[in-house]
Amino acid sequence: MKYLDAILSLFSRQRPLSGSGGADFMAYAGDLGAPAFCVDLKSFYGLREAYDKCSPVSSIINKLSTAMTNGKWWIVDENDSDASKQNKATLNLFTSPNPLQTWTELIFQAEAYRYVFGEVFFYFSFPVGFSPSESTCIWVISPGYVEIEETGKLYNQTNIENIIKGYALDMGNERIRISPDEMLHIKDSFANLDFNPRDLRGKSRITTLEYEVRNIIQAQEAIYSLNKDRGAQGIITNKSKDASGNIPLTPAEKEKIQYELKYGLSERQKKVILADVDLGWQQMSFNVKDLMLFEGIKANIENVADAFNYPFELLANQKGTTFDNKSESEKIMYQDAIIPFSKIYAEKFTNHLDLKGSKIVIDFSEVECLREAEKEKAEALKLHNEANEISFRNKIVTREEWREIIGMDQKIKGNSFYENGNENGNESGNEDGNESGNEDGQKED
Repeated sequence: MKYLDAILSLFSRQRPLSGSGGADFMAYAGDLGAPAFCVDLKSFYGLREAYDKCSPVSSIINKLSTAMTNGKWWIVDENDSDASKQNKATLNLFTSPNPLQTWTELIFQAEAYRYVFGEVFFYFSFPVGFSPSESTCIWVISPGYVEIEETGKLYNQTNIENIIKGYALDMGNERIRISPDEMLHIKDSFANLDFNPRDLRGKSRITTLEYEVRNIIQAQEAIYSLNKDRGAQGIITNKSKDASGNIPLTPAEKEKIQYELKYGLSERQKKVILADVDLGWQQMSFNVKDLMLFEGIKANIENVADAFNYPFELLANQKGTTFDNKSESEKIMYQDAIIPFSKIYAEKFTNHLDLKGSKIVIDFSEVECLREAEKEKAEALKLHNEANEISFRNKIVTREEWREIIGMDQKIKGNSFYENGNENGNESGNEDGNESGNEDGQKED
């Protein structure tokens, strides 16, 4: 229970994941000579803050994570038949993975980690002497808390123990070592080009979006500033004079005027300024459209969407997008982003759980946009079969050839037309697949 208590504590506290001591990874100072606005996407803390502070990034990741939860996890045998009864312990995990989460919640969290950090870790809790397939709990661990202990060997090894000594779970006050069979490490499909025996980690695709994240946050900050106080509007000057010229304002007078300038369009702000000094106003206006803030944000969001294989048309801010276009874009999202990685999940879980004679598959056939695609596929198959039936009745193709044409397995061996009502065909080996060879496939008296 020590491991479980330690893992549970991760959900109740937050800490910076980089060596920066908790300093904010984004900073902007308007003073001349100050460091420019920057985004440190090389640290776990910076990647997490990019998700927290750049709304398009978090929105796209959340939508993709939700899409992955639409998949239904099945345990099947080599013939794709249901094998849940033979793997009850694993089936129970798909229903209730741990005391705090449902399977849908766990997959959503795992996907969010994968997209943000480029990798995700699953911790399997099972009694000593048992195997991962007999796990009682599965937990998703943030990559920022996990350290991989490599052996330094990689290319000539045949099992995971020769590559990874174990995993260290950093709990702040203590480090907990976890064996390789207790931890499943899944990396994002975005390649880590530095992958080597000393660097087995995944790489976040957000690292390629430094300028896009920076531009979006700055543009959103500028829009907020314009809405809040309409930006820099002008200069107030003192027009009071004496014999020697203009009289400068005292510090107290400047502070009083600054206080009086708290006016604007909101309900709590003042609408009229009263001053007891002779003041002048120098306008500093410009056309806000010239900033092209919204156009700049759109271009950067398009780059973010491309990096995540997320169709830009599915974002809520797209005007003029028709229902049919969105439906087609959803199909593309599942085809290019969701289903390909779901196969990686299925393969990784199957291998780690060591399901002998069984495997995990993730089915998205109940997703509405994909059901439409299945309907179109079924209609096309119907037309294809009608054409093949003509060829079959005219003895141009056999049923085996017909099955092969439409992509079905040839479970029945031979090259026959079969007797009517006999799926196993006839083993006589003649072309018609029956003893008489007549067209109706009936035996002669």
